[in-house]
Amino acid sequence: MVDIALLQELVKSYELPLKAVIMAGGFGKRLLPLTEEVPKPMLPVGDKPILELIVNQLQNSGIRKVQMTTHYKPEVIKQHFGAGKNSALKFNM
Repeated sequence: MVDIALLQELVKSYELPLKAVIMAGGFGKRLLPLTEEVPKPMLPVGDKPILELIVNQLQNSGIRKVQMTTHYKPEVIKQHFGAGKNSALKFNM
């Protein structure tokens, strides 16, 4: 053996072929009245919606493509995340 080469030395930009699916479509009836105006995944935990915390964890894990399934008040989620324009993630909703 002469030398060991690591992947990051050979390939400068490598995107993991990982994708994630987030199911964010429930009505949140058990959380009424909190979910009258905001869908359950967008309820705040601290200063961020829980869905944003999940997306950040996925991004920190190397996932760059996220499929989100929505049903109840999807416009609130789409408005918050857009099409991934504010992050390194690509969203499909």
